[in-house]
Amino acid sequence: MAIRRRNKKWTLYRTTGKDSDYKRYKKLPNFVVKELRKARKTFDRKLALDVKSNPKSFYRYVHSRTKTKDRVGPLKDSAGNVVNDDKSMCEILNNFLLLFFYARKWGCSGSQYGFY
Repeated sequence: MAIRRRNKKWTLYRTTGKDSDYKRYKKLPNFVVKELRKARKTFDRKLALDVKSNPKSFYRYVHSRTKTKDRVGPLKDSAGNVVNDDKSMCEILNNFLLLFFYARKWGCSGSQYGFY
């Protein structure tokens, strides 16, 4: 309901171009965000209270919020060899991040390490 009202105020402002319409519209986006957060919190509480009596809805919600993670693909090491195993890829990424944050901490440009 609040989203629809916000959109109508925006359409009204775009049609008329009046500052007064823009001021009325400008008050609504924060209100909409506040209402959406309140609705999400209410929904989550209701879901948590009903988990014993209605586990299907709880697991449906959990499944909808779960995202699949993409794997980190094959990487090249400093010698140019393609690395596929997890431990070696972890070491390559760790070394990269150490150098990157070291460069940022000490104010280096990062281009000397091949970051930019």
